[in-house]
Amino acid sequence: MPPRSYRLWRNVGLSGFDANEMPRRAFRGRWAARNAAYADSMIRTGLRLCEHSALTVFEVPELPPAGSGIVNARAMLPHAISKGHSGRAVYWPVSVLRDVRDYMEWDRAEMLDYGRSRGFYTPSRRSLLVEDPAAPRVRIGGRWVPVARLDAAERRRLLVATADGGWEPAMVWLNQWGLPMTVSGWKQVFADANDRCRARGVGVAATPHMLRHSYAVTTLELLWRGHLQALGEMNEQQRLTYQRVFGDPLNWVRIRLGHRSATTTAIYLHTLQELEMRTRLELVPEGAWEPAGFSEEGWLERSAVAA
Repeated sequence: MPPRSYRLWRNVGLSGFDANEMPRRAFRGRWAARNAAYADSMIRTGLRLCEHSALTVFEVPELPPAGSGIVNARAMLPHAISKGHSGRAVYWPVSVLRDVRDYMEWDRAEMLDYGRSRGFYTPSRRSLLVEDPAAPRVRIGGRWVPVARLDAAERRRLLVATADGGWEPAMVWLNQWGLPMTVSGWKQVFADANDRCRARGVGVAATPHMLRHSYAVTTLELLWRGHLQALGEMNEQQRLTYQRVFGDPLNWVRIRLGHRSATTTAIYLHTLQELEMRTRLELVPEGAWEPAGFSEEGWLERSAVAA
């Protein structure tokens, strides 16, 4: 999904804009900011749906200081919630991270207020309690276990102590009742967004995996273009040194996606090849394939062609 198509899908499907990407007064999507922040962070980090949905507040990086010049904030994805235990560094674009932090400060706080008012956060025997948020760990079977080692199901049972002596969920993404969003819940959000686009006559649709795919293709293309440009300006010895230091862009994307084998990541090369050929075909001038002597009126006499 090209960036332009994604923005159209997000604005119309998640934010409730019209087909011209202008706000609609009739739209009543209360949690549009949450949904847009979630989708933006998926397409800009390459996280899987199951990984992104299992994040706790301890795994979302803080915003870098203003004026620091940092454009991507680095955080670690725990092995316990990554597919195939492929824990890895995740780079959050600051612009996206700011929207996620805004959601946590405003929408998520409102969801927490609702959950507290209904008594949803009263600890039970199943609850896993983080008594000190500065050292996120829980007691299981008589021993302390870091939150980073908990799987997705265990994380849904987490409650974190608050400054006022209460408790609240540790999961980042909550539903309207202040409870952790499920994977199926997010799939429904995407399905509703696709329905909304269809109703507005907008011919775009998206799935969580499509956003991850788009991240991979776009990142790989940008890295390869920069890589080839840099190599083209070097001599042979400099190229060898450069490749030893910076490696292969395909391998970098493989690590970001959590693939064990570069063979899996290489699938995205076929997409790049297809895009490249489509781009080249679109550059062919109109009528370039028409044989000499042919016009919109039909075949011309040889004398007319010569003239």
